Amino acid sequence: MLKELEKEWTENDRRDEVASQDRPVPWTLLASLAALPIAAGLFVGGFFWWRGRPARGALSEEIAGLSMVSPWVIGFMAFTAFPIFLSLALSFCRWSSLTTLDHAQFVGWDNFRSLFGKDTTFYHALKATALYALLTVPTGQLAALIAAMLLNRESKWIGIFRSIWYLPGVLAGVGMSVMWRWVFHHEHGLFKTLIDPMMPAGWHFPAVFEKDAETWGVPAFAFINLWTIGGTMMIYLAGLKGIPKDLYEAAEIDGALGWKRFRNVTLPMLSPVLFFNFIIAIIASFQVFTQAYVMTGGGPGHATRFYVVYLYNQAFDFHEIGYSSAMAWLLLLIILGLTLLVMKGTKRFVYYEALKA
Repeated sequence: MLKELEKEWTENDRRDEVASQDRPVPWTLLASLAALPIAAGLFVGGFFWWRGRPARGALSEEIAGLSMVSPWVIGFMAFTAFPIFLSLALSFCRWSSLTTLDHAQFVGWDNFRSLFGKDTTFYHALKATALYALLTVPTGQLAALIAAMLLNRESKWIGIFRSIWYLPGVLAGVGMSVMWRWVFHHEHGLFKTLIDPMMPAGWHFPAVFEKDAETWGVPAFAFINLWTIGGTMMIYLAGLKGIPKDLYEAAEIDGALGWKRFRNVTLPMLSPVLFFNFIIAIIASFQVFTQAYVMTGGGPGHATRFYVVYLYNQAFDFHEIGYSSAMAWLLLLIILGLTLLVMKGTKRFVYYEALKA
């Protein structure tokens, strides 16, 4: 542990020493280059809008509508789009947030080379995140689908049960994390109290988030994820409600009951919802942060240092904004690649009724 910290500290010192050898970032030139396509896009868009502009009465309504949405558009450009493009530029720079932006040094692809060639913590974070995704995506989707099917019936109290299932999904992440740390405590936690009477003599409940985190840390976080399936369950429930009842009646007439009805009617009709939830689950699994940061801080060692936790460490602990920006864009590429892979692989298994009509 101390050796790894010393290595990270030495690496950060080395970056600071060589920073003066790098070229300063030509922010004026970059701003000019960025302004050119924006200006060209506005000119072209304005030209075509002017050619197809509506009549005077409709024009006044259109201008009124544009003026009403302009505060949101301006806010989006200033507080969302601009930071995104700035982070892209900073991913090719070395810049500490303790200094002003004019101290940024252009380093080209060095940040990405360091990630893949020198940063062992990066591989630990990527491995932990990939394992977390492999555990949470299938288990979370299966649990949410089973819960939705159990709640897909009408009764006097069904609304209360649905609310109970959904409520944990909207609870504050910090409070939930503190609660689960108590539940998993290896000396006086709830799980230890429940499991100990069933275990043989000499068995000890593992210190899930301490000395045994290397083995049990990531699976424990995957288990905690099951607590927040309420939102996914509601989407599945909406999908189940949208399946025409006459399909089930036809299946029953043909003798398809139980598993056959589920496989031949429910799954095909629910496949677009399954596809959507699967994509969202993959994205969410690679962005896990709150639970790990609150409960373990990424430790002990790197056992629970997920990708976004390490990105946060680089940005706000080491103040390496350029390095963390490179990590953020690499995460974007990873998620984009997985999403495209899933979209291509499941194209033949997703049934869209409107397209078949």
